[in-house]
Amino acid sequence: MILILSIATQGGQVYRLNMLTLLEIQRPEDKSELLETFQPNSQTWLVSDLRTKFEIQKIVLKKQSYFEDLSVYRASELWRLLLKKTQPDLKWVSQDMVRAFVREWMEKKQDLKVGQGSDQVVADFLDLFVSVFSHPQGPLLLQNWWKENISSYQRWGGWAELAFEAYQELQKKKWTSASWASSLLQGENEFEKFWSRPLIIDLGSQFKRSEVELVQKLSRFNDVTVLVPKPLWQKDFSYLLKGYEDLAALGKSQSKESTKEQTGPQLRKYSGVLGEVKGAISQIREWLEAGVEAKCISLLMADVEAYWPLLSPILREEGIPVQKDLAIRFQTFPVILSWLAQMRLQSQKVSFADLEQVHFQDDSRSISYDQFFSLFSLLLDPEDLKRDPAIWKSYQGAMSASEVLTRDQFIGWSLKSWRKWDQTQGLEVILREILGQVGPEENLKLSSWIYLIEQIVAKKETKYDRGLAQGIQVDGLASGDSLTVSHRIFMGCSEEQLKGRGNRWLDASEVNSFAANTGFFLEHPEVSTDEFDLRWLLENSSKETILSYPATGFTGQAESPHPIWIAHRKDNEVVSVSAVKDLRWDQKQHLVPFAEVAPSTDRVSFEKLPTLSPSSLENYHQCPFIFTAKKLFKLEDLPQVDLDLDVRKRGTLDHALLEQITEEPLRFDWSDDEIQEILNRLRAELQLPIHEDSTWKAISHQKKKMVQRFLLFEKERRSLYPQIQIVAREKDFEVRLSAETLNKGNDFIFKGKIDRIDSDLRGNLLVYDYKSSMGSLKNSESWIRDNQLQLGLYSFVIEKGFLEEFTENEVISALYYTLKEMKTDRGFRISDLPEPIFEKDRKRNWLTGAQKSDLMNDFEVLLKSILVRMRAGEIQPNPLDVSICSSCEWRDLCRAPHLK
Repeated sequence: MILILSIATQGGQVYRLNMLTLLEIQRPEDKSELLETFQPNSQTWLVSDLRTKFEIQKIVLKKQSYFEDLSVYRASELWRLLLKKTQPDLKWVSQDMVRAFVREWMEKKQDLKVGQGSDQVVADFLDLFVSVFSHPQGPLLLQNWWKENISSYQRWGGWAELAFEAYQELQKKKWTSASWASSLLQGENEFEKFWSRPLIIDLGSQFKRSEVELVQKLSRFNDVTVLVPKPLWQKDFSYLLKGYEDLAALGKSQSKESTKEQTGPQLRKYSGVLGEVKGAISQIREWLEAGVEAKCISLLMADVEAYWPLLSPILREEGIPVQKDLAIRFQTFPVILSWLAQMRLQSQKVSFADLEQVHFQDDSRSISYDQFFSLFSLLLDPEDLKRDPAIWKSYQGAMSASEVLTRDQFIGWSLKSWRKWDQTQGLEVILREILGQVGPEENLKLSSWIYLIEQIVAKKETKYDRGLAQGIQVDGLASGDSLTVSHRIFMGCSEEQLKGRGNRWLDASEVNSFAANTGFFLEHPEVSTDEFDLRWLLENSSKETILSYPATGFTGQAESPHPIWIAHRKDNEVVSVSAVKDLRWDQKQHLVPFAEVAPSTDRVSFEKLPTLSPSSLENYHQCPFIFTAKKLFKLEDLPQVDLDLDVRKRGTLDHALLEQITEEPLRFDWSDDEIQEILNRLRAELQLPIHEDSTWKAISHQKKKMVQRFLLFEKERRSLYPQIQIVAREKDFEVRLSAETLNKGNDFIFKGKIDRIDSDLRGNLLVYDYKSSMGSLKNSESWIRDNQLQLGLYSFVIEKGFLEEFTENEVISALYYTLKEMKTDRGFRISDLPEPIFEKDRKRNWLTGAQKSDLMNDFEVLLKSILVRMRAGEIQPNPLDVSICSSCEWRDLCRAPHLK
């Protein structure tokens, strides 16, 4: 029902001030009477959002087959039009361009000591205080308020002052943003003369305090009708509705209660967002099957874009028509992402994500992805690109990010990075946006131009499918009051989703105080337009209304019901978590059991048995699935290249270096210069990924110290055991084995490399395995139990006669040689030799000949077991110890029953 009040008389029903009329409405549907008398050819209906504009245009088209552009206008469009008329020399730029300017302006201020992202804070304050900055008395009022509120100035005053400086710089350039138009118009006189059509202002909760004065001025020469939301609970939103109160300041309005009956909404609670989405779609399916027209059903929420990725595929699978257009954001297009990544790289701003985007978008790549990840996953500087010559060459001559370019220079530079000239639709839209808002004379740093492109790409989208006119209506709460529906579902009715998402810099007491003392009403941190819109829409009558919320939000956080949801709960009513019925989406998932379409992974049939090494046998013994992932699926990650060498490369360098200096006759007088020469040669031969001379210098210094300690240790050992000499270094072996007998056969190729073999005068062998440090290395009694098999396997290969040079020799010692501690006391030594060569000590690494024989037998049994199981194709997860599963790198791929 529409109640007309006049400001000219205190007791009547018609209330006029100049040519201004206030129409109080108690619910959104009360506008229907006014819409019936709306004259689109002579009047203008002013709305806040695009969806409401389209809905009113549809109503106009039902009356006549056309409408004028001025029939339905958004408020932002009207204020911009009027500001253009009064200040034709203004240059209109987007918010993104403003932020790019602020970013560069702050970089030029040498005296500023602020952190990363400070430009975004200044831009936020600029948007928040633009109505104050643009008013002739605004800055002075702000300064005076700060004098009375010292703590506020100390907390955020500096940011506001920076924002005011930025605003003044923008004024010098005659730049302005469309979102500031209503604030800037307040300083203009007689702008209302440029408008000659009667206005019906329907802005709901979006009516800004800065627009009050504009409406009053427009009413001097034009009939202006303002639709005033006047629900019974309006006092709960007095700050939000303050603009309407100011228009009716000459008298107090009286509202008449609506006589229409309201049906209380149903309440739903779901365990999570997906459950809420499926519950809503299930309910819509029931309504449709009961004969409700799709166009009479609405699905409304505060943040449509958050819910839409879940809603869209399920609605499509259910075959439910939707009025919402389907669009794709530009930031999801690979060609645009690659363009942005290439520009950032060409401006010397390197990152792994950009390098990956550019060099792995097609098949034209110089290295495998594993190598690429190893080399570039840790990027710190453009110089790191030298790790691959081809990639480094492609970025030589890159332009500095601080280089200043004109608009046209930047466009020319940027087009060099566009690769897909058969896909230019998105490029045309982006360039048109830049050309439309930036003059050719404008200069910005290269980094600022790229930032501007990034912001444009993040917001632009293209439609790929139009919505169906007869479909259900999915939209935000702000657009809901233009919809005529009988069945409604409001999703996301939680405190977290309905709270205000605007002003995060000032607290509520500061905003209230500032409004009371200066008359400027800033965005309030605790007053939510979404909350108002939900309550406002609930005033409309409907056959069925459902309020739902998820107990768990999009990020997994717990959510609580909003007071609006709680207020509709009946006394002592307990709302349990709603069960969700299976949809067609769910039924499709269960049409074919997964086990029937997925191949069994318990066993595999090898066309060719894999070549084995001691480490691959350790992997299989630890868990067959680890062996499968690394050896069969080739999933092992290469180590990441950083400033220093990774553990694997360090080990390779250590082994190669020790091989060079342990040639017999053993020298103990190697100079640092000689060692450095060897290191430099190995750096090239091993292709070590080190491109900083300072880094190589530090590594070389460390290795020279290690070698000198090694030589000192060897010299001492040689003095104690002069009969021992080195007979093999980095000794390769390769044998073909039969699984059952472990004799030479054709089942498996077993190959490896023994770090070092020494011999005494009688031909007895001492086997060494170089390790960087002692760590968790074990003696021989624990090798099989703790899965440390390498030394035992080396000994077994020699004892079985698989090394031709040593078929008649016996292994009397197998020890780890730790380079950090320079120790050789983990492993085993034979204690009952006919002529002992070791001095007996109390260490626990001694074995008798019989114990060594038992150890070799145990290794033979283990090796047979592994090879037989491997030949049978057993690859199912079967860990040696389930405790390893918690830290296993293949845990996410594994399908072991205990991990489900």
